[in-house]
Amino acid sequence: MFVACQCYGHTNECVYDEEVAANMTSIDIHGNYEGGGVCQNCRHNTMGINCEQCKPGFYHPYGVPLNATDACRRGSS
Repeated sequence: MFVACQCYGHTNECVYDEEVAANMTSIDIHGNYEGGGVCQNCRHNTMGINCEQCKPGFYHPYGVPLNATDACRRGSS
């Protein structure tokens, strides 16, 4: 059974990766580290297997949901 990738709304593109599945490093839509979905072309200054990390120079403020379009904000210089 195919389960959609958990990309927190930062992309609709996803590919299956057997190594990610074997290492259980992808979060599914239920919050479990299962499956092998890898999000592609993350937007909103996000990156990572599930678009769950901020790109360098950006940070994720406490209390802001990961699925917010402004989840990753530019760091102060």
